[in-house]
Amino acid sequence: LFLLWKVFAAQHLGLIFFLILRYIYPTLGASLIVQEEEERLRNKIRADHEKALEEAKEKLKKSREEIRAEIQTEKIKVVQEMKIREKKPLPAVPIPNLIGTHGGDPEDNDLREKREKIKEMMKHAWDNYRIYGWGHNELRPIARKGHSTNIFGKIFKIKAVQLAEKLLPAFNTPTGIPWAMVNLKSGVGRNWGWASAGSSILAEFGTLHMEFVHLSYLTGNPIYYKKVMHIRKLLQRMDRPNGLYPNYLNPRTGRWGQYHTSVGGLGDSFYEYLLKAWLMSDKTDHEARKMYDDAIEAIEKHLIRKSRGGLTFIGEWKNGHLEKKMGHLACFAGGMFVLGADGSRMDKAGHYLELGAEIARTCHESYDRTALKLGPESFKFDGAVEAVAVRQAEKYYILRPEVIETYWYLWRFTHDPRYREWGWEAALVNKPVFHFMYLYLLFSGDDLLPLDHWVFNTEAHPLPVLHLANTTLSRNPAVR
Repeated sequence: LFLLWKVFAAQHLGLIFFLILRYIYPTLGASLIVQEEEERLRNKIRADHEKALEEAKEKLKKSREEIRAEIQTEKIKVVQEMKIREKKPLPAVPIPNLIGTHGGDPEDNDLREKREKIKEMMKHAWDNYRIYGWGHNELRPIARKGHSTNIFGKIFKIKAVQLAEKLLPAFNTPTGIPWAMVNLKSGVGRNWGWASAGSSILAEFGTLHMEFVHLSYLTGNPIYYKKVMHIRKLLQRMDRPNGLYPNYLNPRTGRWGQYHTSVGGLGDSFYEYLLKAWLMSDKTDHEARKMYDDAIEAIEKHLIRKSRGGLTFIGEWKNGHLEKKMGHLACFAGGMFVLGADGSRMDKAGHYLELGAEIARTCHESYDRTALKLGPESFKFDGAVEAVAVRQAEKYYILRPEVIETYWYLWRFTHDPRYREWGWEAALVNKPVFHFMYLYLLFSGDDLLPLDHWVFNTEAHPLPVLHLANTTLSRNPAVR
């Protein structure tokens, strides 16, 4: 057999080499390549581990501040890379052409420059958020750090409905007046411990109408509309001391708590929403308008006074007497009086325009009479003291927008240049951070968010006027 194999091999040597190259060598070669690749990867992993270990040892030698600085440098680098990527053109997306959402460019060069300056301030705030607070809910400007709190995140329509459903158990009280707070998991509600007689707060349960009506409009679900209308019906039936709405109402008994009435804190936005419910309905909600007119007449009679120096202010009714103190929050009322002038009783439009202007002047004085030209949280009118904070606890300023809001409404209805001048004074003093919405609108044309198409809620978010009859509860998606 061996001799036969030698003879065969000698005669067919070429065939044998062919078979080896065709079937055996590739398998051996592939195996060697795989082994080499695995060895290369092992070496790379080993090198990476050694490098990471060395970096960790080096970092342990550094101080906490140095490590934080390195992290901040990396964050800035990421932001810069994002900016470079953002320069690439994005695909075109169709945007609905909503009335009043474009334009507003003033013709006057000086106004255009001021408007651009406000825009720069807004961009300054945004750019610094991106550099120092990106990925967080808030920016702490002095510390230059981001900060996150437990908030709900992005509120799209589906999230708005989910949140509203979680809030509905707050209305499960004997009267239907909601609790101030509700546990979103258990549905158990309660009120603030400091509130008079376990009461709910007028400015809280009375400032739901616009958002809940709009949610019913968007979803076609009437439950939200019914909840806020029940609150209104209950308030209509109740006795009101001197025609005024006290700030506290017990949700269990349906009785007023302490007889404290204020157009500032605790009561302010309730009156605002009576007027804006009428405006949002395209001036068809006559019930809301009547409640507003009745309330304003009582406020004029019992709370509004003129100081010895000629400043008109809105006091607070407490314990049977008028306290001659006005809060910064009440400064929104100047704009409210002007906004409600059209449609007022007995053709008193001129009167309410004048009253709004007087309130604006008073609030401007509260700013002008401070060292920093920033208004205090509240200010008194007592003897020789006018539009000045007396107590140390009332002298602070916390970026409230009410004064600029009033300037803007007065500008829209009168076009008196003083309101733009006053707004610019506030902008110059308060450059780093401000409630920019009203300030930007103050230097824009009237065609930007016109008031016959948009109504601003108490947090300056524009909601559309419902022009079509009965669209509030429409179930037709095309209409919504």
